[in-house]
Amino acid sequence: MGHTQHAVQLDPTETLDADRFMDYERSVLRSRLVDSILSVIDHPNMSICDVGGATGVLLQKLREHSSYPIDATVFEVNEAYANKMAHPSIQFQHGSIIDNDLPTGSFDIVTCRHIIHHLVADNIPDTLRLQRKAIAELIRITKPGGYLIFEEQVNLVKPFSRAVYHLSKLANRAKFNWKYFEAGNVVISFLTPKEISEMIHRHANDGTISVETESLTRRNVELRWKLTLLMGRGGDMLYVINKNV
Repeated sequence: MGHTQHAVQLDPTETLDADRFMDYERSVLRSRLVDSILSVIDHPNMSICDVGGATGVLLQKLREHSSYPIDATVFEVNEAYANKMAHPSIQFQHGSIIDNDLPTGSFDIVTCRHIIHHLVADNIPDTLRLQRKAIAELIRITKPGGYLIFEEQVNLVKPFSRAVYHLSKLANRAKFNWKYFEAGNVVISFLTPKEISEMIHRHANDGTISVETESLTRRNVELRWKLTLLMGRGGDMLYVINKNV
C-alpha cells in the first residue's frame, strides 16, 4: 500500500533541514489554513492528520480555537520531532506519505502545508510522479465525506521552477551552504499553479473529490529572493477538497 514503483524519493534526511523547519512551521499560524480547517470542524472528536506536521503547532492552534475536541495526529517522516510535540496529547506517527501503511479513509480531515515541493526524486519526471502520488495518498487517507485542506507554495514560471530544482540539488550534493539564500541543505521542486491544478482535478474528474476552494495568493517575497529572479514569482495555492467516495 502506498508503494511507488517507478520513482524513488531522495533521502529526506539529506534533503530537508529539520531545525530550520521547526522555526518555519510557526508561520502556519498566520496562514489561511487555520480558518479553512476550523470552518469544517462541525462535531466532536473529529480526527485530523497533519501530514508533515513537524511538532504539531498547527494542530495545537486548531485545538485551542475549535468549538469541539479534536483527535489530532502528526504524520511525519522525521522522527526527530516525536519528542517535541506542541502538546503531549498530540499523537505522532512516523512515516512518509509516499510510502505508508495508513488505512484508507483514516481521518475526517487531512491537512498539510508546503510539503509537496519537498518530495523530490533524482530527476523532474520522477519528482512529478512522487508529487502526484502524494496527492493521491492524501485523498486516499481522507474519509468519505471528509476534507483534504492544504496550502502549497508554487512558482508561477515553469522554467524558474525547474531551475530552482536543479540548482538546489546541485548545492545539496556539493555541500555548498549559503545561509543568506538558505541554499545547500534543502532540495525543492515547485509545481506551477497549472501543474498542481491538473493533479487535483484528475481526481475531481473521476468523481472521487469535489474541489470547494482553489485559490492562488501571490507572495510578497523578501528582496533577497527577488534578486534571484527564480523565486520572485511565487505564490500559495489553497485547496479545500471534499472527499466524495
